[in-house]
Amino acid sequence: MERGSLFIWCRIGPWGQGLLSVRHLGQALVLGLPCRLVYATLVWSLATADPLRGGALMAVFGIGTLPMLLALGSVADELIALTRRPRVR
Repeated sequence: MERGSLFIWCRIGPWGQGLLSVRHLGQALVLGLPCRLVYATLVWSLATADPLRGGALMAVFGIGTLPMLLALGSVADELIALTRRPRVR
């Protein structure tokens, strides 16, 4: 499994490194592509065939995922701060 992923990473790694230093909107959009859950919810909202219900569905999805995203960001900040401490290193 590791060898297989190494083969894939060697192919896409350099392409991704070029995106990490975002210089224009196109790079930012490619780097920030949403996850599959967002796409699935988007298809679901389109299937309602009603702009208000579809928009409400997307809004509820966004509100529902917001707490986890905020928590994940806070935990990531704490982990970064922890790894910068000399004692941890």
